Amino acid sequence: MEPEDERYDETRSLTISNFRNLGPLIDGRQHRTRLVINRGLDRHVIGGLVTLIGANNCGKSSVLGALEAWYRDQIGPDDYTDFVSDVREPVLDMTIAGGRYTTTVPPLTLEDVIKVLCSMKSYEIFLKTLSLMERTDPLDHSGMYISRIVNSLKDSDGNDVRISSNTISYTQYKQYIVDGMSFLAIFDPNMYNAVRDTGARHDQIFYTSLCYRILTEQPELGTRFGRSWSGLLSFMEQYPEEPMSGIFGNESTSLSKSFEARYGYALSQRIFRHVPHKVRRNDLTCDPYDLTDFIISILRSTGCTKEMLIDAYREGRNSRRELENNINIMLADIANNFSELMKGNGRYDFRVVLDSSSVSVELRRGNVLLDIDHQSEGFRWLFDFFIVLFGKRVLFPGDIILIDEFGNMLNYSTVGELIETIRKFGKRMGVTFVIATQNPMAIDIRHLDEVRIVSPRSNGGAVINNRFDRTEKDDHDILKPILEGLTVNRNYMRAENRMTVFVSGFTEYFILNAFSSELNDRGFPTNVDFLPINGLGGTNAEMSDILMELRRIERKAIVLVNTDEQGDRFFVYSKGVGGITVVNFTEVTEDNVMRSVGDLFTPDERERFGIDSGSFDRLACFSQDISHIYDEISGMTKLRFSKLIRNLSHMRK
Repeated sequence: MEPEDERYDETRSLTISNFRNLGPLIDGRQHRTRLVINRGLDRHVIGGLVTLIGANNCGKSSVLGALEAWYRDQIGPDDYTDFVSDVREPVLDMTIAGGRYTTTVPPLTLEDVIKVLCSMKSYEIFLKTLSLMERTDPLDHSGMYISRIVNSLKDSDGNDVRISSNTISYTQYKQYIVDGMSFLAIFDPNMYNAVRDTGARHDQIFYTSLCYRILTEQPELGTRFGRSWSGLLSFMEQYPEEPMSGIFGNESTSLSKSFEARYGYALSQRIFRHVPHKVRRNDLTCDPYDLTDFIISILRSTGCTKEMLIDAYREGRNSRRELENNINIMLADIANNFSELMKGNGRYDFRVVLDSSSVSVELRRGNVLLDIDHQSEGFRWLFDFFIVLFGKRVLFPGDIILIDEFGNMLNYSTVGELIETIRKFGKRMGVTFVIATQNPMAIDIRHLDEVRIVSPRSNGGAVINNRFDRTEKDDHDILKPILEGLTVNRNYMRAENRMTVFVSGFTEYFILNAFSSELNDRGFPTNVDFLPINGLGGTNAEMSDILMELRRIERKAIVLVNTDEQGDRFFVYSKGVGGITVVNFTEVTEDNVMRSVGDLFTPDERERFGIDSGSFDRLACFSQDISHIYDEISGMTKLRFSKLIRNLSHMRK
C-alpha cells in the first residue's frame, strides 16, 4: 500500500486484498493495494475519469473486477489468488473520507421498500411523474394498469371515477403499491425466474418503472439503507435483466447523514459495467412487438417505454407519427454530441421510424443514409456507446462506470476527443468513468492525476500506483513509467503545435496546467503544457543527470524554476548547456516579488484553494475544478498567470 502523507483524507478509494493477483498474501506478508477513485468529494470534483494503464496481463481487468465484486458483494471462485499456497478470502474495502462517514446499516427488507414507497413524499413524486406521463404520451394507459389493482372511487351518480394524476387519492396510491407488490410478485423468486424466461408483462414493467422513478427522486435513502438500496434501484431500472440477488437480507455499509450535510448531496455507490455491443443491420430493424435489445436501449434513452410504443401501434397511424416525432426530438441532442465528436466527417443524424409493421433506426451523414454493416468497428463502438451510455436517463453523483479495453477499435484522434467528452460529461453528472486501456491517446499530459499505473511484481502480484510523481528518484522523466506501461514512445503523448515547459513539482504542474487549459477554453490560445521533473536542485551529479535527461526528452527544452536556493543553483548550473533554457518565476513574470507559483495568488486565495497545502489530492482537485472556480479568482491573479504563460509561449519563437 502506498504511503499516505496527506494532511487529511477527502478521497474515495478501494483497498484490495487477496483478489486474483491484487494484494496477495505471500510468505505471511499481506501485499494489499489501494485504488484511489476520487481525489475529492465536493460535488464539482466527484466525477471525471480514472485511467488504468499497465503492461498486458498485469491486472487492469482485475481492478475493474474488484470494483464490480465489491458493489455486488459477490466473490466468485475465480477471484481467489491462484499462485500462493496460503489462499485467503478476498477482502474489498471501500473507504470514503478515511471512514469518517461510514456506518453499518441493517439488511434492507421488503417492508422497508413498501414503507418508503407509501410515504407522502413518494405520493407527491408519483403524482408529478404520472402527470408527466399523461402529458407526453397521448395514448397513456397508466390509469388502466393502476385500475386493475386499486378499488375505484365513485362519483355522485355511482359511476367509477377514471384514475388519473388528478383523481387518484393517497389511499388508492398506497393500495396500488402494497397490493401491486403482491399481485405482480416482482420480488418473488419463482415469478422473477419465469419473467426472465418469458418476458415481463406490461403492467409489471410499468410498476417497476414507476417505483424506480419515485425512488430515484430520493437519493438520500441510500444513506439509510446502504449499498443494498443501490442494488434495488439497479434491479428496478433493468427489470428483468438485472440479477435479483443481493437486494434483501444482507447487512451493508452506508454513509451517515453528516456526509450530505458536509458536501450538500447524497453520494451514490452504484457501479455499472459498459459492455460494448457490435451493432449490426439486424439490430436496427425489428417487429414492434418483438424489439431488439438495441432498439429498447435507444427508446429508453429518449424516455419511451415498450408499453408506450405498443399502445401507439394499437391506436393507429396518427399516434405512431406523434410518438415518432417526440422520440426524434429527444434523439437530436444525442446526435449533436455524436456529430461534435466526429467533427470533420460531416453532420450525423439518428432517426427512429415507426412504420406500420416495423420499428427501425436510420443513420445519416448529411443526406446519405448509412448502412451500419459497412461502417468501421470504431464507428459502431461509438454509436453504441453514445446511445446506451450517454442516453442513460438517470445517473447520480458518485456513480461509477467501468469500461475495459477502452479505445481499442478507435483511431487516435477520436480517442483524444472522446476522452475530453467523457471527462466533461463525468464532471457535469458527477459520474466517474474507470477505464482500462493501452491506447496512449487516452492519456492527457495535462491530467496525469487521472492515471493509475498497474505494475506487476516479481512475486506474481501487482500494485496500483495512484500518483504519477511516485517514481524512482533516478527517473527524472516523470512520464517514463507511464510510457512503459503503454509500451509507446513520447511522441504519441503530445501535439505538434504545443510546447512543453518543465517545472519542478506537482504544485506547479497542477496550477499552471489548470490556468493554461482554462485560458485556452475561454478563447485565449496558449498552446503550452507543463510537465514536472524529478530531483531538481540536488547535487551537481544529479543536476547533470537531469540536464542529460532533458536533452534526450526535448530538443530545445525550457525549464521554469522557483526563484529560491534550489532554483538558483539549477539556473546557474545549466548556463552554457546547449539546447536547454532555464528561467525563473521572477524573470518570466518581470516582477521581483513573484518567486514561485504561489506568489501569483493573493494571500486569501492561497489559503482558500490550498495552494501551500502540499496535498497532491487537493491540488489535483484545484486543477479539475478550475472552470468552476475561475470566476472566484481575482483579476490581478488572472492577469499574472496570463502574462507568465504568454511570456513562456513567446520563448519558443
